Amino acid sequence: MDSEQTRYGSQPAYLGDVLAKLIEPGPAGLARRYETCDKLRFLWSQLLPPVMAEHCRLVDFSQGVLVVEADSPSFLYELRMSSKEIVKHLKQSYPAAKIREIKVILAR
Repeated sequence: MDSEQTRYGSQPAYLGDVLAKLIEPGPAGLARRYETCDKLRFLWSQLLPPVMAEHCRLVDFSQGVLVVEADSPSFLYELRMSSKEIVKHLKQSYPAAKIREIKVILAR
């Protein structure tokens, strides 16, 4: 047995088994994550005014934090000012996502 395996107490696994577990439609699977992200993108596009939607995009969602990228400081400020209201709306529209907050970052 390899020292890495002994130290971490893990057993070797087939890559196919690992990938199947990631893709399965359970709460931790990639299929579930993609489904959540698709729903959030749809709600996001419905929620924001078209002008703002052109300048702000979803870049990540993990552990209840929705990360949004704004392409200018003015849109970043606007999103930060309205983030609590947006979170409230997203929680009502899609409670299964368990959104806690929005983190707005400036695009580079």
